[in-house]
Amino acid sequence: MSLGDITDATRKALEAFHTHAQTQHELLKTIPMTPKSVGRGHISFEVTMPELYTDGGVIHGGLFTILLDTILAASAWTLMDEFQPLATINLKSDYFIDVYPGD
Repeated sequence: MSLGDITDATRKALEAFHTHAQTQHELLKTIPMTPKSVGRGHISFEVTMPELYTDGGVIHGGLFTILLDTILAASAWTLMDEFQPLATINLKSDYFIDVYPGD
């Protein structure tokens, strides 16, 4: 994984978050998420969507919303000099096309 110009405290917080998400969080531990690059204001993940989360072959849109919310929070943390908790107050998503595993 490529690490950019983030503080050591932010790096440690992101590593702890990733470990927790992949081992303790009941939903996220079932979705392989691999960090690819991290920098100030930027984070990217490779996500492998299990077939379990498809509805007629289509990946459920609510799952994308959860992943979007999670990854946006991680991106916001990269801008902080020290870790602070974040909360989503209101989130609404509209989808225009179906997405299938492997897309």
